[in-house]
Amino acid sequence: MRGDSVCEPRECVQYLENVQSPSQQPIHIYYQDTIDVLCLPGHVGGGLWSCGPTGELYGGTNCTRNFCDVPVVANSDFDTVIRPYLPYPPYDLRINITCDPEHDGGGFWFCNPFTGTFEGEHHIRNGRV
Repeated sequence: MRGDSVCEPRECVQYLENVQSPSQQPIHIYYQDTIDVLCLPGHVGGGLWSCGPTGELYGGTNCTRNFCDVPVVANSDFDTVIRPYLPYPPYDLRINITCDPEHDGGGFWFCNPFTGTFEGEHHIRNGRV
C-alpha cells in the first residue's frame, strides 16, 4: 500500500534481465509512473518504461546482448582467428590479426559494445579492410 487511502494505484512489479540501472530488481513502480532503464555494458535496449493499467511494464525494450558484425578481412588470418567465436562474436572480444605475406597492416581488433562493429589498428586499402 502506498498511503492511507482505500483506492491505490496499481503496482507494476517486473524483473528485467541485464539491467545496470535501476540496480534494485524486480522493478516496482505504480500506474502512470515511468522509470529509465540502463542496460549492462555489452547489451542494448532499455529506455523509458511505464506502468500500465493492467500492472505490466511497457514502452522500453529488453536488454539483450550486443554482438559484433563480422567484417571481411582479405589477405589475413582473420577467418581462422574469428572462427571459434562465430556466429556471434561477443562484445568483449579482442583479437590479433596477422596479414598474409607480402601484405602490410593487421593488429589488434576489438568488438565495440556500443556500435556492434570491430575497431582497432587495422588498415583500409582499396575500399576493403
